[in-house]
Amino acid sequence: MTIWRVSVGGSPRWAWAGAVLVTLGVLGHMVHLQGYYATNLAVAEFAGQPWTGELMTALEREPFSLALFLPFLVGWLGFVPQAVGLRRARVIPTWAMASVVVGTVVFLVIGSTPWSTGLWMVAMIAGLAPAAAAAVRSNVAAPSGAPVGSGVAVG
Repeated sequence: MTIWRVSVGGSPRWAWAGAVLVTLGVLGHMVHLQGYYATNLAVAEFAGQPWTGELMTALEREPFSLALFLPFLVGWLGFVPQAVGLRRARVIPTWAMASVVVGTVVFLVIGSTPWSTGLWMVAMIAGLAPAAAAAVRSNVAAPSGAPVGSGVAVG
């Protein structure tokens, strides 16, 4: 919400694209938690049974499992338009946008390994810190849902 709020005034299309993708990602995360981790926990109750490995392999090969995972993956892509929107709205510098985009692409291409996840987190923190600072230092009280800078000055 904060990323959308600080960027929608200067770059509405990118802000909305990022917000929609990240919202899909939140919904996808809930499905991913249920479809992957809950299944693993349920199968773990029968550890040692000969059919548990076959069941998990069959589930991983099932196209429906991929369909459940796609919204989760799309959510991670939402950081790219959000970073572009923040840059186009002049909220973050070019290096910060590049940090978010490169970190996200590396994470998605390499996958969830300890080093790629760590690199991605550092890149996200560095890249989004200027946006967080802009949101905090804003001295404007805007109505709920309105872009930053569209309200009445406080103080």
